[in-house]
Amino acid sequence: MKRLAVTALKIAVSATLLWVLFHRIALAPVLASLARFSVEAALVVMGLAFLQILLFALRWQLVARVCGAPLPWGARLRLVFIGLFFNQTLPSSIGGDAMRVWLSSRLGVPPSRAFSSVAADRFAALIVLLGLSLATLPLFYVQVSDTLLRHGLTGALAAGAAGFILLLTGGLTMERWLQSWRVTAPFGLVIADLRRLFLLPAGLVAMLLSLTLHLMSVAVIFLIARRLGIGLTPSAALVLVPPILLVMAFPVTIAGWGLREGAMVVALAQIHVAAPDALALSILFGLLQIAVSLPGAVLWLQRHERLPHQG
Repeated sequence: MKRLAVTALKIAVSATLLWVLFHRIALAPVLASLARFSVEAALVVMGLAFLQILLFALRWQLVARVCGAPLPWGARLRLVFIGLFFNQTLPSSIGGDAMRVWLSSRLGVPPSRAFSSVAADRFAALIVLLGLSLATLPLFYVQVSDTLLRHGLTGALAAGAAGFILLLTGGLTMERWLQSWRVTAPFGLVIADLRRLFLLPAGLVAMLLSLTLHLMSVAVIFLIARRLGIGLTPSAALVLVPPILLVMAFPVTIAGWGLREGAMVVALAQIHVAAPDALALSILFGLLQIAVSLPGAVLWLQRHERLPHQG
């Protein structure tokens, strides 16, 4: 019941945010902007998005090795697609990360190691995104004049930087304290694996892959904007897209719907992009995520042929 309540709440938040946006923004200009996006452009950005998925699987492979959760490359890629499918297309209480953990354990990875590999992969990606946003913060102040947005982003990044420093300096104490309790022991293992990840060469490669993935997301949004005729320059995309991705990381909606659109409209308004164009850009980005996750549906249906049954 609790999971159903959480799912219902997320659906409600997404629906409410989208209703507010469409109530304030005329639908006709949004549809006109969407109509400008060609099939050829869709194929280009989908190709880039599929490449992202391959790099995502490679990053998780590196992180999982550090966490002691090895799997063959083919199996890893299948689980990534299935996880994306659950994240993007199903308003389910079982998220894509939970599916990656469960299916990894079905393939023989100890559950605690499976959980740690997925959690460490997520946290590492978030840390790199915070770092990218922090590196471009001076340019953000140049592009954005809104004081509330400036202070909001600065505060969020300061909190993230403080958390990262705490992880490096006090992580060992936190790890031991969490692992002394059965309920919190898995989180202690995640902290231990994260600290190890930042000290090993494989971890450095994983961080570089995370940076590449985030920059590719910037490129995807820039390419969609360009095809729509939106005046988003590469430098503005580099500055404004990472904070939008940070907002999307809050797990309060279904696949980011509503939250992403609101963030896109607010952010691009700072460079005088019309709200209907910004909304159309966000919708196309969301539809792209759904489109590239669809192979995960086929792989999910074939799972009984791939995964061992437990008695």
